[in-house]
Amino acid sequence: MDWARAKNIILILLVLLNIFLFINVMNVKSSFTVTKQYQKNVKQALESSGVIVAGNIPDYNGQLGRISYIEKESEEFQEVVKKLTGLDYTDASGSEEPYWENERKRLQFLGNVFVYTDKTGADIFNIEDEKKLNKQIIKWIRAKGLSNRNFTKKSIVENGNIVTAEYIQQYSKLPLFSNKLIFTIEDSKLTRVDGSMRIFYDLKHSKQKDEIISPNIVLLTSRDKVQGVINSIVLGYLRPKNEELYDVPVWQVILHSGNELFFNAYTGEYVNLSH
Repeated sequence: MDWARAKNIILILLVLLNIFLFINVMNVKSSFTVTKQYQKNVKQALESSGVIVAGNIPDYNGQLGRISYIEKESEEFQEVVKKLTGLDYTDASGSEEPYWENERKRLQFLGNVFVYTDKTGADIFNIEDEKKLNKQIIKWIRAKGLSNRNFTKKSIVENGNIVTAEYIQQYSKLPLFSNKLIFTIEDSKLTRVDGSMRIFYDLKHSKQKDEIISPNIVLLTSRDKVQGVINSIVLGYLRPKNEELYDVPVWQVILHSGNELFFNAYTGEYVNLSH
């Protein structure tokens, strides 16, 4: 094959490649336009029913599995007990609801939750700067051995000299809405931490995965539940009832009023947390 013929073949291949790339770019643009128009139509339909979405509706296409928890053996709590109270796990008082109390620090396990109180005023937090406060709390969680998983800030509320900060545990960048830590800081001093026992447990993600329903469909079919202004829509996990075995994917909808609603991301059904 001479060079002139080879050059022509290369030019033809380059032209075909450019045509292929052009078609793909146009398809992507077309798909984006359709998605953008669809979002606009959904928002208009919601607004006609008294629902206003502040910001964009998440666009999630995929599958997710369920999450189960593996409880720790008693001795596995040694680290957190030691770091919070200075005592060994075997120093526990009480039987069904064990607690450890030492030098005005107290940790108690109460079924599905734990409560830690500190009257020493040893842990000081910068409540004047929210970013610094957030960093200090995250550092404290790890330093005390509570969890090596990430936590995300849900809210920080100031009421006089008391600041209440709520944090949610994460799994694969998705919030585990049932796994909370609530910090009470008085006059810049940490006085109390309330939390879910499940933040200590190991997580297991099911191999079976199911399709996630678009939040567009959830909102359109649940307009009677969702009224007013929607501040945020977030995909995460929740255990609807304590007796259920798994955390399931849910869409969390937070209204401007502060009300928090959850919808099963597999079925779109409203999750009633009151029973």
